[in-house]
Amino acid sequence: RLVGLVHADRTRDDERAGGKERGGRGRDETGCEEHDHEAEDHQRKLRRPPGINSVEQLRRTSHRLHISMNGAAMLALQEIDTALDAIGHRRPRLAEVATHAAAAAALADLRRQQAAVQARVDAARAAIEAAEQAAHELTAKRDRLDAQLKTVIAPREAEALMNQIATINTQRSELDEQELTAMDDQTVAEEALVALAEAEPAVATALAEAEAALAAAGAGLDAEAAALEARKVEALAALTEADVRAYEHARHQHGGVGVARLDGHRCSGCHLDLSPAEMDVVKATPAGEPAECPQCARFLVR
Repeated sequence: RLVGLVHADRTRDDERAGGKERGGRGRDETGCEEHDHEAEDHQRKLRRPPGINSVEQLRRTSHRLHISMNGAAMLALQEIDTALDAIGHRRPRLAEVATHAAAAAALADLRRQQAAVQARVDAARAAIEAAEQAAHELTAKRDRLDAQLKTVIAPREAEALMNQIATINTQRSELDEQELTAMDDQTVAEEALVALAEAEPAVATALAEAEAALAAAGAGLDAEAAALEARKVEALAALTEADVRAYEHARHQHGGVGVARLDGHRCSGCHLDLSPAEMDVVKATPAGEPAECPQCARFLVR
């Protein structure tokens, strides 16, 4: 990397050395020439990527990046992995997923309603049974009091027994009202259960259809992923172990996209344009090998 800048710096050094050897120029001319060199040096530093501040660093960086790597195969592998990542992102966002979730929620809601209505039916039945049991006990007690009343002679004792019988009759009436109310509740709840039972087949069918559609969509994604995995094996076969390690490291460092394509003057990874000087550096990379984006440090393939 940066071979163009290395060459420019070497040329500048040679020109300065030649200027010293000539040495016959006047003081003003030499001062002007030094000023021009300083301005040129300043412009060259502005064009250098961050962290590159010396010719020696440029040379080391250029030497480091001229390790032979299969840029085309790395880019192909990156495109496959990007497609696989896209499948992973698409899977939970399928329309069939939302449809299935809605159908499952509808059936679950129906089940909850059925359970709640069944609880009302059970409560009404329990209330009816309790009222009937209490009424039976009161009736038995009233019968005993009636029998006792027939044998009583004393007026006060007879009056007390009649008051007790009246109280029991009042309690029986209240129990009868409670039983009737419970029976009405039971009837309404049972009718609701019938309606829910009638609705259940359609809701269950909708869920079954949603499950089938989701399974079909998932199978389609699985087929795409399987085809990509087969291509990935071929792409990996074209790379050395060192290439694969470098590729995986770059992917980890750059959020899954470690190798980018140079589209015109733009890096497809960071979507930033390269300056003419940066383009010269990239073009100086041997054909077939990846360069390095000066903006995002991804591998850059022409």
